[in-house]
Amino acid sequence: MSHSIKYNFVASVSGGPSISGSGTIDVAVYSVMSVTVPAGGSTVLDASPDAAGELLIITADSYENITYTVTGGVTATLDGPHVLLGSGAVGLLNGGNPVETITFNSTATEDVEVTIMLGRDAS
Repeated sequence: MSHSIKYNFVASVSGGPSISGSGTIDVAVYSVMSVTVPAGGSTVLDASPDAAGELLIITADSYENITYTVTGGVTATLDGPHVLLGSGAVGLLNGGNPVETITFNSTATEDVEVTIMLGRDAS
């Protein structure tokens, strides 16, 4: 069974140009997960199936002093909502390998609530 995830965005410069996009990404499986990253600590999220990521969205209640790593890839600073659409974009984080785990690290003085939406191909 396939699931269609619709997206729509607009980014505009005040008094200047704008860029927009919309579309649909079809995925075999999707998950929406929430984790608490403890102040000054880390949390490993088991994103499971051994399948390529087609969509990854990460939001948090604070964007200060938090980073994440997807299945042994590069470490990214979560300095605002991260929205990656398509396997090429998600693959930038870990060389196109399956999204199995996401490790969050925080040096913040308060806990950070993180929400993740992950859409994957069939495993």
